Order: sequence, then C-alpha cells, then structure tokens
Amino acid sequence: MDGDWEHSSKEWKAPQTLTNLRKFNKDIIINSRLNQHGDYATPEQGIPVIAPEDKYWELCYTMNDSWGFQPFDTHYKTPNMIVRTLADVISMGGNLLIDIGPKADGTIVKEQLDILENLGRWTKKYHDAIYGTRRGIDSKNYLGKSAFSKDGKKLFLYLDRNKEHLSLHGLQTEVLALNMLNDKAAKLNYRTDQKGNLDINITNANYDQDVSVVEISFKEKPKFEEAVVETNFDFNQIINSKDTKQAVYRLAEEVSKTKNVGLFQKYGFTEDGQNMTIKTQNSEIKNWLNKHAEAFHNTGDSLPSGHYDGLTTLSKDRQTLYLFVDGKPNGPIAIKVEKSNFAGVNCW
Repeated sequence: MDGDWEHSSKEWKAPQTLTNLRKFNKDIIINSRLNQHGDYATPEQGIPVIAPEDKYWELCYTMNDSWGFQPFDTHYKTPNMIVRTLADVISMGGNLLIDIGPKADGTIVKEQLDILENLGRWTKKYHDAIYGTRRGIDSKNYLGKSAFSKDGKKLFLYLDRNKEHLSLHGLQTEVLALNMLNDKAAKLNYRTDQKGNLDINITNANYDQDVSVVEISFKEKPKFEEAVVETNFDFNQIINSKDTKQAVYRLAEEVSKTKNVGLFQKYGFTEDGQNMTIKTQNSEIKNWLNKHAEAFHNTGDSLPSGHYDGLTTLSKDRQTLYLFVDGKPNGPIAIKVEKSNFAGVNCW
C-alpha cells in the first residue's frame, strides 16, 4: 500500500479491504498505509531519533532525494551513509526498504550501483549481525548502536568510528567471549566490575571502512539494569592519571551527564584555555584541557538520547553544542535533528 493520507480510514473502507485481503490469504502482511489497519509502521526518509513504539517497522529510504529515477536529482547519499543508516535501523529493531530507480532502458546509474555494491559487501560480511537480529540495548547502558541475535545470547556492537575503548553499563551477566567479526586477529581485552561496568579495549584491529562489528557472547540471555551513576568524581585524581585516554573520556563523561551548568568553573577553567590554574603532572592531559577548555567553561547538560552516539554538552545559553568524538570517524559525524538551525560547525 501507499498513500492513505488523502482520506480517512472510513472513507478508504480500510476494515473491509483488510477483511477481503485476508479472505484470500490469512497470512498476508500489510503495511501501515492501509489507514490504521496495517501490521507494521513505515516512517519515510527521516531516520527515527529513537526506536519507534511499534513492534514492527520499516524505514522507507531513497538513495538521493527522490523516488524512482529523476535525472536532475544528483544529490546522492554516500555508500558509507547508507551502511550506517542500515546499522542504525537494525539497532532499533527495524527493516530498511531502499529505493532503486532504474532508467527507462532498465539500467541503473553508477551512483546507485556503487551504493548497492557496497551495501552487498557489508551485508555479506556481517550476515549474522544483520538478519534475524532484535532491537539492542538502551543508550543508558551503551552509547552506540547495538542489536541482539535471535536467541538473545549474542550482542552486536556497531562501530562507525575506529574506537580503541568501549564501555557498557548495568550488565548483570557473565561474558563468555568477545570477537571482532571483521578481524578475528584483533585483540579484545575486557574487564568487569561489581557495578555492572564492562570495559573493552581493542588493539591491533583492522576496522571496516564503514561499520565494524564487535560480537559479545553470553551463556544465557544477558540482563541489563539501570546503570549505576558514578558519584565519586575526583577531578585531581583524574587529571593526574597516567592513562590519558581514559582520563579525558572520564572528564567528558562528567560534563556530559551533569545538569549543573558551570560545575567545572571551580577547577580553574577559562573560556579560551589561557591563564588556567589547573595543575597536573600529565602534560598530555594538560594540553588537552587547554585545547578543549571552552567545552568545560559554563557548560552542562547534554542532548537527549538518540540524537548522537557519544557524549555532548551545551553552553549555558544553550546556543552552542559540543560533541566529544572518541575514535576516528569513518565518515561524517551524524546528528539526528528534528529542526536544524546551525550557524556553523567548528572542530578543535
């Protein structure tokens, strides 16, 4: 079905249509465009910010801005963006319907072929992490895309950045094994604690050009509870840590989760990083703090869940958004917005 917005369900005689269709095939599956009488939802073009409430749903998506073949529409999405969109949809428990627009002679333009070939490369490579999977875990437990296997005993993490460190929270089930599906030789070391935190370090990995997949295996279906919020934030201990990467992530995590705008003022931050009174024996952390001081000066709170797969913080007037990017992105950094009014983007 298509359309349905032109008339009401009553005007379309949707109940009678449904009855007639199922008279011939009781197992028929009908989309939501049989006005309010379908089996699954069909959001179109815009990727949902969070998983739809519908148990079953499918994103209807074009490769450019048009359905079918439109010779003057050359605004094609990149192959990287399509793969990342598929991973996003999978993580929210949906299907992806992607439009292919052949020309009048039946041929397909190169831009679409490039997208399809790369999509085929990725789906063939990660078959187990795509087909039959179920919606993943909440963003409170993992800041990223994830999905469960059909039996629920495997959790797949989809990485669109080359990340050396991953953190899951609230895990109450023992881990059996971790693997990187695109590189069996990669080393994945992990540790858990009594609070349900799972820290994973990845080394010597060959990452996928678009989205890599980490597979976590469990003996039984894993249980996740509300993540325990760390309350013993010790600024001086963190900035003097020998582990620079963990330390700066912990600082970003703290400013991202706090609702207290200006919390970091008391530690000596200045807006431009000049004349700061912060003292640390780790020169790498000091340089990082000087470089990123603006993101800690009079900031706090963060974007709601689903808009960005990472840590964020907002300026006091809520006019400037800071994104903390951990790892090396495989493509453009994606933010889901309902209405955009960006004056500009700066990178430090």
